[in-house]
This record gives sequence, C-alpha cells and structure tokens, in this order.
Amino acid sequence: MEEGSKLCGNCGSYVEYGEEATQLPKSEITKTNPVRTIVVAALVLVIVVSGFFTWRAINPIAPGVEQTFNAEEAQAAAEQTGAETAANTKAETAQALAAAEKARAEAERLLAETQRLKAEEQARIAAEAKAREQAEQERIAQEQARAAEAERIAQEQARAAEVERIAQEQARAAEQARIAAEQARAAEEARIAQERARVVAEQARAAEQERIAQEQARIAAEKSKPQTITLSTRTPIKIITSSIITAETARTREEFTAKLNGDIVSGDRVIAQKGSNVKGRVSKSDANSRTETTNISLILTKLTLADGREVSINTTEQNYLASSATRTIMGDPSIMGNTSNRAKVPSGITFTFYLTSSLDVVLK
Repeated sequence: MEEGSKLCGNCGSYVEYGEEATQLPKSEITKTNPVRTIVVAALVLVIVVSGFFTWRAINPIAPGVEQTFNAEEAQAAAEQTGAETAANTKAETAQALAAAEKARAEAERLLAETQRLKAEEQARIAAEAKAREQAEQERIAQEQARAAEAERIAQEQARAAEVERIAQEQARAAEQARIAAEQARAAEEARIAQERARVVAEQARAAEQERIAQEQARIAAEKSKPQTITLSTRTPIKIITSSIITAETARTREEFTAKLNGDIVSGDRVIAQKGSNVKGRVSKSDANSRTETTNISLILTKLTLADGREVSINTTEQNYLASSATRTIMGDPSIMGNTSNRAKVPSGITFTFYLTSSLDVVLK
C-alpha cells in the first residue's frame, strides 16, 4: 500500500495512511487539534448574528401582536421604529461585520496556522517517510551487504575447498608417485635378486658341471686304468643260436657260433654287450634210432668282451633233444614242414648257460 497523508473528512486534520498508518479516535483528534473547533465556532457565531439581524430587519414586530395604533401612530411608530431599527441594524450590522471581519481574520489566522501545521505535519511525514526510506535503504543495503558477505564467505569457502581438493589431489598424486617409486624399487630389488639368483644358479650350475666333469674325468681315469672284475660262478650267459647244428654232422668238440642275447654286467660296468659273438662246441651227441631222436649237448667256450677281446669261459652243459619224426622242433615255426630224417638244432634257439668257474676280466 502506498504511504502518505491526506485530509481527514471527520476531523479536518492531515493523517498518515499506508502500512504503518493508524487512525486516532475523535476525542484524541479534537484534543490534539483545537484549530477546527475554533474555526467552526467562529463561523457558527457569524451565521447566527447575521440571521438575527436580518430577521429583525424584516420583521420589526413579531407576528401575532395586535395592531392597536391608528394609522398615523402606526406610521410614526413604524418610521421611528424603522429608524431605530435601521440605526440599531446598522450598528448591529457594523458590529456583526466587525465581528465577522474579526472572525475572518481569526479564521485566516487559524487557516494559516492550520496550513503551517499541515506543512509541518507534511514535513514531519516527509521526514519520517524519508527516514523510513533511508532506514529501508539502509536495511536493504545491509541485506545486500550481508548477502555480499555471505557470497564472499561462500566464495572463500569454495576457494578453500578447491585449495583443499587440489592439496588432496597433490597428496594423492604424491602418494601414488611414492607407491610407484616403491614398486619400482621393489621391482628393481626383485630384478637384482633374480639376477643374483640367476648368477648363483649359473655359478651352481657351473660348479655342478665342473663337478660332473671332474667326476666324469675321474670315472674316465678310473676306466682308463686296468680294472679287474671277477664274474662269479653261476653267472648267467644267455645266447641265441646263429647256425644250424644237425645230428648227422654233430660230432663231439664240433664248434658252433651264437650271439649274446643280453648284456653281462657287474655293478655299473658292462662286461659284454648284447649281440656280441659267442663260441661253443658240441660236448656230446647220442643218436637213438629206435625213437628217431638225437640228444645234443652244448657248452660255451669263448666270449667276446665289450672292448672286443675274446676270453675263454667254462659253462654248464645244455642238452637239446632233436627229433626227425616231428614236423616242428621246439615249437620253432621256421622248421614247420620239415619232412627230412635229419634231426637238428635250428638257428634262433635261445639257451641259458652258467659259469662253472669264476672269470677274472681285466678291463682297460
């Protein structure tokens, strides 16, 4: 609502209106503003006096008074009365005019006083309005200052938060760099440790190879030395025949050849290798014409060693019963279909002989 002041229709004084304006009671208005009462009283007095004298001029004798005078007396009396009335009216009029002039002057004075009071009141209201406006402006300025201060504080806080965030980011980056450096250092230490382990392993491998080489050299040296190995009795010698021994040609002390069917070893030394030549002889050959069989006994006499030397050996005797009546001999499929009357020991037959005396073998 717009603030200001206006002339009150009830009391004749200027009152404020607006959000903060309040209307005083009439008793308070009259009590605090006597100008209105004086002006009204003066105007009422002027009106009453003027009306009274006007009525006297128009009606010199009140209605209802009996006219007892004769016409002359009435005329004389009227003239005298009129003169007196005119004089009185003139005097009264002069007095009334003087009173009216005085009342007018008083009214003008009161009007001037009212205008002065109105001007003072308006000045007071304007001053109060200006003061209120200034107060409002100051309040608004204070509000704006507070808002600006709050914004400044918020900006300061935001800057502080940003600085703290940057500091935290830098701290995190520094921590990450430190962790990366630690990891790099750990990786470098691990690499150095691996390198040292590799060097140690290489050294150990070299030492092991040197030890193996020394061991091999020792073994080679030991092997290069003449070494006597004794094959005890009952050492098995497995052979496989490589020639055919017939009953017709088999005679005592007839030699035959065979192949060693397995290595002969002593400890970790190979005395004779599989496939080496073995020599033997027929120790006995008994033919039985009634059963058409021939009992052929064999022994071994020579053994070829691993180094190629041939040594003499004494072994047990192995018997072989050869028959000319059967179509197969010892289940050997290679002789199936034989229809001749010749008993024989075919090629490819395996025998196991045993040493009957120990054998000293000098290995070079």
